[in-house]
Amino acid sequence: MKRLVKHVPGFSKTTLRFADYESGIESAVARARKQNGEPGAEHGGNPSTGVWVLVEKIN
Repeated sequence: MKRLVKHVPGFSKTTLRFADYESGIESAVARARKQNGEPGAEHGGNPSTGVWVLVEKIN
């Protein structure tokens, strides 16, 4: 929690602001794509790691 507050001033678990994270979406999707490979391959592992595909579609 202390490290998060350091990087996201005003952080609150109960009041998340999209604007605090918006600038990092593209790099987060790129890291997830690199780590997880192509969409649909998640069935062999953790399917929640494929959420980057959804984020990419709605972004």
